[in-house]
Amino acid sequence: MPRTRPGFGGFVMSQAAAPVANGADTAQGPRRVHGAGYHVDFAVGQRCLVQFERDGQKYRSVIVGFEQYCFVIARLPMAPGIQNRMRAGNSVIVRLEQDGTVYGFTTQILTVALKPAPIMVFAYPGSVEGLQYRHHKRTQCMLPTLVVNDFLQADGLVTDVSVGGCRVVIDWRDKNRVFNLMSGDGLELQLHLGGQGPQAVDARIMNVKELKRHYTLGLKFEGEHKHKPVAHFIARLEGAWAAIEDGATRGF
Repeated sequence: MPRTRPGFGGFVMSQAAAPVANGADTAQGPRRVHGAGYHVDFAVGQRCLVQFERDGQKYRSVIVGFEQYCFVIARLPMAPGIQNRMRAGNSVIVRLEQDGTVYGFTTQILTVALKPAPIMVFAYPGSVEGLQYRHHKRTQCMLPTLVVNDFLQADGLVTDVSVGGCRVVIDWRDKNRVFNLMSGDGLELQLHLGGQGPQAVDARIMNVKELKRHYTLGLKFEGEHKHKPVAHFIARLEGAWAAIEDGATRGF
């Protein structure tokens, strides 16, 4: 697979054009994030913007397929001159919005087809860069949790967290049971934040995404009085990440 490299290619979005977040936090000034650790959950029907590095021409596109960690397929509009730009080996910049973050990455075209519609297959990104539009910075983690409401109880993993909300991934293996959660539902999270056992935090589901047997929940925390333990945990987590990054820089 051709190497991908991070970068927006000079991408700038004004505050007025900032997307509305589907997750827990709303727009308030962008924060730049980048690195191989940031994962983009591609989905069929997801809209994106494709820019050809050769001449800077941009086209609004739609993701029509992908194989995780291998390639992504996008359908482009039938526009004048597009077939001269869609050539295997050419570099493109792809940008898309997801849960309050605008992601961008540079990659290479693997193959193309012009009929019945312009289709482009590009290399799956190995590294991405993003602009976050949230009140609260999200911090990556792998935190075991228990998700509970009147319809379901399931183990999950918190993969990023802020004082305003979090993302939870649930590995749903029971084919005989319906995953009975949807946007707008309330639930309780049992978070293991250290100290005296799990901390119960009320949350509301802002979005639900399914990928094979995994479900991803974008959650907004409710009840301001319960945010303090979460804030303390995030401070410790950010300190740990800073120490790890410092050690990597020093070659430890």
